[in-house]
Amino acid sequence: MRASCTRAAQVATKSSAPLSSPPAKSSKAQGFKSNHPQWMPELVKQLHLVSSDASWLNLVDSWLLLEEAIKDSKGLLPTFERPEQVFWWNKRGKHTSSIPDLSRGDVLTTFCNKWDAWYNSMQPEWHQREDGLPMDKTVGRGGFEGLAIGSSNGFLVIVMTIA
Repeated sequence: MRASCTRAAQVATKSSAPLSSPPAKSSKAQGFKSNHPQWMPELVKQLHLVSSDASWLNLVDSWLLLEEAIKDSKGLLPTFERPEQVFWWNKRGKHTSSIPDLSRGDVLTTFCNKWDAWYNSMQPEWHQREDGLPMDKTVGRGGFEGLAIGSSNGFLVIVMTIA
């Protein structure tokens, strides 16, 4: 994921796609059920503008499927090791217009290192790595219930921080 954080941040800082551009086609994320919050369709359109890369679109689709499976889950992601830019953005209402500037190389490197530590700290104990990321893709001795937090304070924050 370290490469993904860096790659996503590079895409975000180099991207100049206007928000009025049509969203990329995505197989699973086109339909919205009535139980999705009103803000979700517009946000998904914006997330599709981040990249047309199949891996990114799959992440957006997977997040939508997670939201559907979680349904009414409320809660907050852990804050231990969270990058200060995520705190700053969260305090400003998580608006896409108030995304912190990560364009300076030192800021980007620090953000990615903190993001890696934050993400690793959220993992179940059996899945954490002393040497950081990338994570092993196999499921071990348990589940990921602690990360099954929906809505705007849940897993969406992780997706937005690498968008």
